[in-house]
This record gives sequence, C-alpha cells and structure tokens, in this order.
Amino acid sequence: MISRMVNVSAAAAAVNGEPGKRPIFQLHLPAAQKTSVDARTQLVPEKSRGHGERILFVDDDEAMVFLMERWLERLSYKVTGCTLPEKALAMFRSAPQDFDIVITDFSMPNMSGIEFAREILQIRPGMPILIASGYVNPADNEEVRSLGLPDLILKSNSIEELGHTIHSIFANCESADPAEKTRSASNLATAAGS
Repeated sequence: MISRMVNVSAAAAAVNGEPGKRPIFQLHLPAAQKTSVDARTQLVPEKSRGHGERILFVDDDEAMVFLMERWLERLSYKVTGCTLPEKALAMFRSAPQDFDIVITDFSMPNMSGIEFAREILQIRPGMPILIASGYVNPADNEEVRSLGLPDLILKSNSIEELGHTIHSIFANCESADPAEKTRSASNLATAAGS
C-alpha cells in the first residue's frame, strides 16, 4: 500500500492506494473560522444596540441594502431596505409614523441623498436622518447641515460606529417629552453626528 500526505496551507490531502487499484483521495480541511455578521455584532457593545426602533435604509446598491438590513437587524433594529429612493419616498409618504430614523446614501441616480432628505423633511419635519457617503466633501457637509442634519457619515465606518450614532440619536430623543421629540430630533441628530 502506498500512502502519501501533502500539506497545502493548513489543509492536507492524502492519497492511499495499492498498485493496480484505484487510489483513494482524502482531503483534510481545517475547521472554518466563523467570521459571520453574528460574530462581528457580538462585539458591538450593548449601548450601541437598538430596542426595536424602525429604520428606513435607502441605497442604490442592492448588496449594501442586504448587508445593512442584516447588520442592523442583529443590533435589534427593525429595518426596511430600499434600492430606489422614489419607492422609499412613496413608502414614507404613505406611513411617515412607521419609521423612527432614515439612513440614506448620498449619491444615488435620479435623486441624491440630500434631495431625498429634503423630501422626507417636508413630509415629517424634524425626522432624524443620516446620510452616508464613500467620500466626505466639506461643501457637501455644509449642504447637509443647512437641512439641520448631522454631518455625512462615512460608509467605511464600522457597524459599531453606526450603531453608536443611531443609539445616541434615540437616547437623546427618549429624554425629551413627546411634544418635543419631533421638533428637536434633527438638532439631536446633529449633536450625535458631530
């Protein structure tokens, strides 16, 4: 019987056999290290977790929407994701009280994040809104601030940072009485983003 073992970067392959017979191949693979969203969100501190608050997440990148829905749901938020700002706007318009915060991409076709935010604020003044971008331009930040919103958040920031920002907005809103919550939400969002 001939036996040969080959180690290939932490994996091993064995070939066993006898002359004149078919060889038997065996692969020995290391156990996969779990690097799933669950493992990453386990590292997020409790203070950055939600309590069932409802998020409308808008981004024209379908993969980003899918990923953020999963991440934010694991942080105990209820997330409605949408890839079309026009569709998201129609959903919001039909039930503006169904959402506690809106997170939108800055750069989208047909409607920018700023245009989208402006429409949302016309429907529900004071609605907490975060706008995310892959690149933060000071001029864009000025335009965002002119709407009473916090600075743009970087898409490359970790889920922990995003969770902390969202949690800060909700924590500040909870300290206000119900009549003040809607009126002061955008000011609180600005404070959380700065």
